[in-house]
Amino acid sequence: MTDERDIVLSSHIVGKVEMDPARLRGEGGPLDPCLVVPIKVRMHPQPAEHQLALVWLSGRLMLGPDTSGEQLGSTVGMNLMNQGFPCRSVPGAPNENGVELRFHLAPAQVSKLEEARHAASPGRFILRVALDGVTAWMRHTGNSMQGVDGTSTLGEDGWPTTMGMFTDLSYFWYTKIGPLRVQVEPSSWVDKVLPGWGLDHVRLVEMSLPPALPEHGDVARQFSRALRDLDLGRYDDSIAACRGVKNAWEKELGANKKHPVAQILAEKQGWPENDPRRKLLDQAWQGLWFVVNPPHHPEWEQDFRPSHADARFCLLLTAILSEYLDSLRRGSGA
Repeated sequence: MTDERDIVLSSHIVGKVEMDPARLRGEGGPLDPCLVVPIKVRMHPQPAEHQLALVWLSGRLMLGPDTSGEQLGSTVGMNLMNQGFPCRSVPGAPNENGVELRFHLAPAQVSKLEEARHAASPGRFILRVALDGVTAWMRHTGNSMQGVDGTSTLGEDGWPTTMGMFTDLSYFWYTKIGPLRVQVEPSSWVDKVLPGWGLDHVRLVEMSLPPALPEHGDVARQFSRALRDLDLGRYDDSIAACRGVKNAWEKELGANKKHPVAQILAEKQGWPENDPRRKLLDQAWQGLWFVVNPPHHPEWEQDFRPSHADARFCLLLTAILSEYLDSLRRGSGA
């Protein structure tokens, strides 16, 4: 959800800043993770003799219910006087420009962000960007072209036009900008932020790791082995590790050919015979069975040479089925 705040001089609103959380992105990879926060600055129109400019903008990335929470990364400041005062007012219409605040984070801060995000209820992960700014009155601009006849202030104060334009600034003492509230959608974070940090490259959607099943081995460890084999290009081994996850679940649930996984969990949930989830789960589980078994049957080798895409698909299917089975096992899927 887009959030916006006024740029205020005393009681006078002279512009707005706006942030769309869907435009957040991650950059820098795991060695230099950076959260890029694009901000739109809109200055309200002013008469030429009262032209205003936001000449400095700084931001602090805050984790917590308000701006008194924990700051992540250093305060970021931007000089907005370069390139022709992009965030200035013009007569007759609003003037809008985009800027980017780039918050460089330590790996421990990335971990803290992720912990907070997973702890938040779905769709309720919120960051805040506390903003400070400096606004100035552009009292006089010299060496500028005036009107349509091409006349200029050539030689004004002894400066030729080849020196470029110059502006006489008067700074306002107090510029107030409220903190931006950034409510991040999980899909946007997973698609646009985490990949830029070198995280979750193998996931199309976010999901939990398979849970620990002590009596049948550490399922999460087997899943991690499958992920490692995928990264190393050992696609047969990656799929075989997924088979271990599948077998652990069947042992945990006491499933067999006569009493398959889908039937056991459907009965636990009290699903009627015509409930479509029965068929969905049964066919998905059978599909996983057919994919993970070929590497263990030499007679199938000549017909089955898994690619990276095959192993990746198997890994994702194993993870999402494990997450679903765990929720049904705990009784939260009814």
